[in-house]
Amino acid sequence: AARALYAALLRGLDAAALARHGLRFHQLPLEQARQLASSLSQAGTAGRGLTVVLGMPIKTAHFGRRDYLDAVGMPSYDEPVPEPPPRWMANVQAPEDLEPETELVADVVIVGTGAGGGPMAALLAERGLAVAVVEEGRYQDRSDFSGPLHERMRRLWRGGGMSASVGNLPLSIPTGRLVGGTTAINSGTCFATPEAVLAEWRQDRGLPQDFTPERFGPYLESVHRALGVAPGDMRWVGDIAGIVGRGAEAMGASHGPLPRNAPDCDGQGVCVFGCPTGAKRSTDVSYIPRALRGGAHLFTGLPVTRILTRGRAAVGIEARGQDRSGASRVLRIRARAVVISCGTLRSPLMLQANGIDLPWLGRNLSVHPALGMLARGEQITEPWNAIPQGYGVEGLLDGPLRFEGFWAPPQFTSIAVPLVGPALTRWMDAAHQLGQYGFMVRDRNVGRVRRGSFGEPLIHYNVQPEVLEHFRAGAAVLAELLLRGGAEEVFAGLGDLGSVTTVEQARGIARMDLAPADFRAMAFHPLGTCRMGPSAQEGVVDFEHRVYGTDNLYVVDGSAVPTSLGVNPQVTIMAMAERAAALLGRRLEG
Repeated sequence: AARALYAALLRGLDAAALARHGLRFHQLPLEQARQLASSLSQAGTAGRGLTVVLGMPIKTAHFGRRDYLDAVGMPSYDEPVPEPPPRWMANVQAPEDLEPETELVADVVIVGTGAGGGPMAALLAERGLAVAVVEEGRYQDRSDFSGPLHERMRRLWRGGGMSASVGNLPLSIPTGRLVGGTTAINSGTCFATPEAVLAEWRQDRGLPQDFTPERFGPYLESVHRALGVAPGDMRWVGDIAGIVGRGAEAMGASHGPLPRNAPDCDGQGVCVFGCPTGAKRSTDVSYIPRALRGGAHLFTGLPVTRILTRGRAAVGIEARGQDRSGASRVLRIRARAVVISCGTLRSPLMLQANGIDLPWLGRNLSVHPALGMLARGEQITEPWNAIPQGYGVEGLLDGPLRFEGFWAPPQFTSIAVPLVGPALTRWMDAAHQLGQYGFMVRDRNVGRVRRGSFGEPLIHYNVQPEVLEHFRAGAAVLAELLLRGGAEEVFAGLGDLGSVTTVEQARGIARMDLAPADFRAMAFHPLGTCRMGPSAQEGVVDFEHRVYGTDNLYVVDGSAVPTSLGVNPQVTIMAMAERAAALLGRRLEG
């Protein structure tokens, strides 16, 4: 689908060149091609969209060239770290380890290994139950977290990083396709569920007293212990933290390192491409090894194609895959309980494909829309040698907005810079002096996911007017924060506005007339498409995570989280999973 869209846009570019010069784009002299590209990038929403999308693969390839990266001092990440397989890896089987058809029996089968499936597997296995876990992706170890970053993205991110929503502002929504799920490709930031959100769930969504701070708190504390959550080490928060800290103090806000699940982090900056040191305690490093040591069995490289049912009961799953030579493999696991933990974008599709029809299934999607800017300054050096999301600010537009750092390598930063020619290379040649910082917005659950082409999720999401207002206000504050902190120039990239150099220009952003397409945003943390609720008319799963209308089919992942959180959600999802595991464990043991 992405290739078809790209081909259509190339034809549009050719049409523009033919209309203006009577030649196709690739036939134009260099200067004419440059002028046409520049004029299109300034030709309103349609022209900017055309040049941004067309530029994505070209910029990624060009600024991923080793000669360019060497010139700006970017590390190569080409040295894999070999490590002997631990004993518990004997409980991991890939398609090539299986017979053409394999049938097994377990107490519980769990589909997925991320923030929901990982804790479920660990806690149930540690209770002595027979646990089988099935994962579509492969088990990647430290030796796999090396090599060119664009290749790692293609291998580790679902859809090669091309997953995006359709709506008034298309949003890229990265998720992982490997053991550990998205926890293996996120930045490791860990926040407990805000008490105000727990109160909202009880008062507005009818959730039980299990979700008071006193009763839900122990699950959060258990997750914190399992992940080793602690503030990021100040040695590795990067030069951007100094700019952000000075700006926050000038604006009367507090600041400090963000809590993370990487106690041994050494600031290599590639968290979202797989931690090469194993310091980040994603579920492939924390909960899944616990599950395997507890006797669970993990089957990788096997997408689940069918939930086996008998009346209201789920009696197992069927998974189909291929070994590395392309030979077909079929795995069937019969179980007393089936847990779906495929993530917010895929769990509802799994249920829909297996006959579940509930009013809220696939609806209620939230995605934490996020906006970022580039800060240029001589005090910034080697921004890649730092935690990519290491520093936070509180006291600026608190509530719907949360200011957090981020960092993307040059080949991906270039996509967010909607410039061409010398204007583009002026910024990209200074990649070693570019800090990046941004914020995300707590949105309402207004999106929807359904099955699209080739069985992939089709994500419908329109950015609401209040989010656009938060974007505008937040962008003005963000630009001012960076300039007050010492940045010489801030690339805002809002509509026709490129960079700002004064506080007055930054404040002027709040008065700009900006449409959705004028923002260059991303989205993270999809939640809510199988939301927990008090009835089948108000939710998809009950208070034990059991799918309404079934006896023993459960959904435990971000899709069950009732609303957007306003903070990074992995701790909340894991705490809900630990609670679900305790409830299911007692039920099976009884």
